[in-house]
Amino acid sequence: MIKEKCTYTKNTVCGCVPGDFCPHPAGLDCEICSPYTICLPGSMVKIPGTEFLDNVCEVCPEGTFSATNMLRTCQPWTRCEEEGMREQKAGTATSDAICVRRGLSTTAIALIIVLALSLLSAFAGTAFFLWRRRKRKDGRTRKSEKHGTCETCQRVSKGVRLAEFVLGTLVFVSPWNMPTCNWNCLFKPRIPVRV
Repeated sequence: MIKEKCTYTKNTVCGCVPGDFCPHPAGLDCEICSPYTICLPGSMVKIPGTEFLDNVCEVCPEGTFSATNMLRTCQPWTRCEEEGMREQKAGTATSDAICVRRGLSTTAIALIIVLALSLLSAFAGTAFFLWRRRKRKDGRTRKSEKHGTCETCQRVSKGVRLAEFVLGTLVFVSPWNMPTCNWNCLFKPRIPVRV
């Protein structure tokens, strides 16, 4: 590019077009121009280029980024915690930190579901156990009330005398002092004995 036209007393002075600089000036004249260095993402322009000097680039300091070319300063990463969010992805020299609303992670949700199912299973198992126990106890109580107590429940049928356990002792029953009882009394086991 012509900076000054020639005159009768002076030669033409050449310079560089905008975006170029003269790395090897010959006085005020420039014979060869070079394009400025482009400061890429992840760096910033520390010293802007001049007519005779190139741009000086510097890598963004830790905790900052530049996402486009030729930024004069690097931007600080977003601090997710200060925004009331959590950091999903850490910032780099070329990108900002990615923040998301606070919530439960996938692992936490899975853990809560497993814990809830475990508690539900334990509750259901306990409820079923108590229901069966109560049902069995209610059935025995009704039979006992209907036919007398099982400790004295005895029956003789066609020459077969029954023995029963009364408080852990085997007792043979005499046919003369036996009350009428339910044959299927469930409290104590009955052992038939031939006489």
